[in-house]
Amino acid sequence: MTEVTLFSRDKRSSDLFRRTWMNAFARQHITVKAVNRGYGLVFAFTAALKFIRAKNSIRVVFGTSEILLYSLFSKKSDVWVFTGMGRLFLRKNYVYVIVKNMFHILYRSQTIIVLNVDDQVFLEQKMGFKSYVLPGEGYAFGPEMPFLAKTDDITSTKTVAYVGRLLR
Repeated sequence: MTEVTLFSRDKRSSDLFRRTWMNAFARQHITVKAVNRGYGLVFAFTAALKFIRAKNSIRVVFGTSEILLYSLFSKKSDVWVFTGMGRLFLRKNYVYVIVKNMFHILYRSQTIIVLNVDDQVFLEQKMGFKSYVLPGEGYAFGPEMPFLAKTDDITSTKTVAYVGRLLR
């Protein structure tokens, strides 16, 4: 029987945002385990050990920080799900250079799923990694959207309200 282990940062993330994934696997009669890292060095070390021990499972890792944590022990059959890379690659500073180089060194053709088209473009054009966008997730702002169109009229103001995640 196939087993999938989902790795997330914390229980809140797992409960709120991974439930759909868990239900989809369960409908396919796939055993699902959830591992939440938590916060602190001891918890990170414990989670890394759980990741290593789950080597016979299909390992799905959610979030850039989790991918960085587990990438040292990751293998080709793992799935990396980038839930948003905006802050990480917003400025090209020393963190950007270190993380980009780490990904180049540790990437072993894992399956990469992204929630935002911008992340897919970055991974494919700047990093050379093939990735897949999960439809219906993330955002899709761009210049083709009418409320973002440039105008010469400085008195023209457009207000946009966007709710990314409404939890309660």
